[in-house]
Amino acid sequence: MRTKTGHIVLAGIILFTLLLWVYLQQSQLFIFHYREQHQLFLNDYDFLKQTAFSFGGVAQLCAMYLVQFFSEGTWGALITACCCSAIAFFLWLGVRKLFDAPLFCLPLCFIPPLLQVSALADTYYSYASITAMLFISILFFIISLGKKKVTRLVVFVLAVICLVFIVYQPEGYYEPLLETPTYCTWPWMALFIVLAITYITRFLPKVGKFVNAFGGIAMSILICLSFLHLSSKRIDPDNYKFMELNSYVINNEWDKVIETCNHTTLNNTLYLNYLNLALSHKGVLLQQLFYYPQRDASSLLCEYQKIPDIIQLQSFVYYQMGDVAAAQNMAFSTSVCNRLGNPSALQMLIKTNLAFGAYEVAEKYIAQLEKTWKYKDRAERYRAMIIDKSLIEQDEEIVNLRQSLTNKDHFAIAFGAVTDLDYILEVNPNNKAAFDYIVSFLLLSKDNASIRYFVEKYAGTPVLSQVPEVLQEAIYSIAEQEPDYLKSHGVSEEVFKKYDDFYNKYIQSRNARRNPAVDLRREFGHTYWYYLMFNK
Repeated sequence: MRTKTGHIVLAGIILFTLLLWVYLQQSQLFIFHYREQHQLFLNDYDFLKQTAFSFGGVAQLCAMYLVQFFSEGTWGALITACCCSAIAFFLWLGVRKLFDAPLFCLPLCFIPPLLQVSALADTYYSYASITAMLFISILFFIISLGKKKVTRLVVFVLAVICLVFIVYQPEGYYEPLLETPTYCTWPWMALFIVLAITYITRFLPKVGKFVNAFGGIAMSILICLSFLHLSSKRIDPDNYKFMELNSYVINNEWDKVIETCNHTTLNNTLYLNYLNLALSHKGVLLQQLFYYPQRDASSLLCEYQKIPDIIQLQSFVYYQMGDVAAAQNMAFSTSVCNRLGNPSALQMLIKTNLAFGAYEVAEKYIAQLEKTWKYKDRAERYRAMIIDKSLIEQDEEIVNLRQSLTNKDHFAIAFGAVTDLDYILEVNPNNKAAFDYIVSFLLLSKDNASIRYFVEKYAGTPVLSQVPEVLQEAIYSIAEQEPDYLKSHGVSEEVFKKYDDFYNKYIQSRNARRNPAVDLRREFGHTYWYYLMFNK
C-alpha cells in the first residue's frame, strides 16, 4: 500500500513538473531573461561571503546562482518548475510523516509554490523567496524524521535559529524602496494554512480509496484553475512585451524585434524606440521610417526618465548612434540603479572605455565580468585587447566607436541628440547609423529650418553623397517654389513626379468631400508628405 502511494506521489510530482515547465516556458520566458539581466553572480570569495553572511543571505546566494542560468533557453522555466516540485515534495513528506496526512492532501502542498510562481511574475519580488521556501520545506522534512518529541523540539529550535540567517529578509523579499504588495505574502500564509489543515486531518476518520482519489483530482483541478487565473492577472502584457523586446536587443536579434513590433499595436513610445533601433541595425531606418506610425522625435529616443530599464534602452540607442559619451553615461546610470548589477551595462562600460582608451577603467569592469559564468569568455576577449592593443584596431565595433569620437569637450548629450550627431558626422561622415538617426530626428520634428541648414551644410560632402528619397521629400516640402534649389540639392525627377501625383490626388479627395488621410494612406502613407500633413 505504501509502495503504491509512493508511486502515485512520484507520478504526480513528475506530471506537475512537466506541466509547470511548459506553462512557464510559454507565459514567463522573458521574465526569466529579464531577471538574469538584473543581477551579477560573481564567483568571488568576497562576494560569496558578503552575500551569504547577510540576513537571508544563503537563500539570496542560491537564488542568484540559479538565476544566472536563466538566459539559456528553457532553463529558467525548468529550474523554477523543479524548485516548486521540490517544495511540494518535501512538504508532503513532512506532513505525511508528522500528521499521517491522507493522499488527497497532496495537491494542497502545491499551493504555496504555485503562489510563489504567481507572485514572481512581479520582477520586484525576489527569486530568493522560492529558494527560501525550499529551505523551509527541507528543514520541515528533517524535523519530521525525529522519532521522539524531544528530538523534534531540539531540531525545530535549531532550525528556527538557522532560518533567521538562511532565509529571513526584513523587506519580505521585495524591492526595499517599494511597498510590498499583499499577494507577495500569500505564499507564506498558504504555507502555514496547509500545515494547519494537514494537522487537522489526523483527527478526522480515515477515508476510503474513492474519496482519496476523487478528492485529490477535484482539488488538483481547482488549484490549477485558480493558479492560471491568478498568474494571468499578475502579468502586465505591455510590461511583458517590453521584456521580450529588451531580451531580443540584448541578444542582437534584430529580426525578432521587427517581427514582434509588426504584430504589436505600436501605441507606446518605447516600442517605437526598440523598432527604430532594430531598423537602424538592419540599415533600413530611413527607408522604412514612415512604414510605421511614428509619433515625433520621441519615437527615436524617449524622454529621459529615472527608470533603470528606460535608461538602459537609451544607452543602446546612443551606442548605435556612435555617441560614446552618452552611451557610457547611460550604461553607468543603469549599473548604479541595479543593486545586484547588470551584465549588459557592464559590457557597455567596457566597450566605451576601450573606445576612449581608458584601459585601467575598462580593466576594472573586465575583472568583474571574468567572475561570471555566462560572460567569462567575453571578458577574456576584452582582456586580450588590453594586453595586446593591436587587437583593438582589428575589432570593427571598437574602431567604429573611436572614429565617432568628437573633438568637442562635452559629456553625455550636453547639446542634445541632434547636435551631438552633427558633431559625430563632422568627424565620421561614414557613420550611417548617425546619419540615419539625425535625418530621422529632423523629419519627425518637422523642423524645416534645421532640415534646410543640414542639407546646405553637407551638400556636396561625403555625408550627402547620396540623398535618401525620404530626405528628398522633405527638401521638396521646404523649397517647393525653388526648382533650381531642389535639383541642386539632390531632389530627383521621380520625386518631382511623385509629389505632383500626391498633390493632385489630395485635391481630388478634398474636392470629393472625402477624407484625404484615408484616401492617400495606402499609396503615400510611407512618405514624409503624408506624415507632415496628417500626423498631428
